[in-house]
Amino acid sequence: MTSHRLGVFFGLALLSWSLCASEPITTACKKISDKLSSISYEECSTLDMTTSGHSSVDGFPLLIKEYPPLKSRQPQGRILLVGGTHGDELASISIVFKWMHTLEKHHSGLFHWRINPLMNPDGALRPRHRRTNANGVDLNRNWWRTDGNDYSELESQAFYWAWADFKPHYAIDIHHQGTYFAEDEEGNDTNEMTTLSIGIPVWPEFLEPEIWDGSRRMAVVAYDAVKDLGFCNPTRYPLINIHTAVVSSMMLGNPGPDGYDAEWESAAMFFETRGGIGNKSRGYLIRQNLEAVHAIVDAIAHDELSSVDPDRWEEIPDRGRSIRRSDKWPDEWAE
Repeated sequence: MTSHRLGVFFGLALLSWSLCASEPITTACKKISDKLSSISYEECSTLDMTTSGHSSVDGFPLLIKEYPPLKSRQPQGRILLVGGTHGDELASISIVFKWMHTLEKHHSGLFHWRINPLMNPDGALRPRHRRTNANGVDLNRNWWRTDGNDYSELESQAFYWAWADFKPHYAIDIHHQGTYFAEDEEGNDTNEMTTLSIGIPVWPEFLEPEIWDGSRRMAVVAYDAVKDLGFCNPTRYPLINIHTAVVSSMMLGNPGPDGYDAEWESAAMFFETRGGIGNKSRGYLIRQNLEAVHAIVDAIAHDELSSVDPDRWEEIPDRGRSIRRSDKWPDEWAE
């Protein structure tokens, strides 16, 4: 598919959506605010989001929000921010909505933002939210795959073409995890809980050097921004090498549907916020993500990201064991 055909694809999709929308944005915001107490209807509806021209399996519009660079300013790059890929990670949706409201007030115009706040509405907004979409598919394992089971879902197809069209220089995917310890320098679990894990899902030998270094620099800047907040215990997510995940495909420039080659790779990373929290803690955990994203953007804007030592990635403490797998309180979790 050429770039011209890709543009036609999006144009026709948007036209089709405007003619036969299955869920107007006002209804979408009502459902989001009914499900998430951290997002009011007003917070959602005043963002002036648009539809991507695509919907989920159950017909929910896949919402996007763009903040283009100001014509009077030299753009510093394109940034993609994503939340709600896993429907049972509701905190990730709240975080992305809070960032959009930050941009509503403080968009510098130096960047072109494309934000997908809820990639898996069918999983998130059902009465009992779940990780997968309406077809029971994990959307974070449904991009390019060697077994041929790739891009089977409407959400995955829509998100891939959105990425291929936008071609972001940087991408951040927001998730949340369970409760884990932070490790000390000897690799032992401390008594402190990890509040934020910073992850890169591909080993360096599979990446172009500039993608590996760019992603690590983003991670180091994020770590430096939150490690001294007083309420945040940031750690490094366990080193993994999963080429089928969304962030991985962006970093590797994996083929799209029907083998389409976007001829693009993005420096990318993911945040895993501590899950299983109450209302009093939620504000602090949301703030650590906002601080981290803001620090990355600020470093890019001031041309400081390239001067960050990527090897400092190794200085970030490793995430420890899950509290349920720890031997600190074995009787507490005995089955």
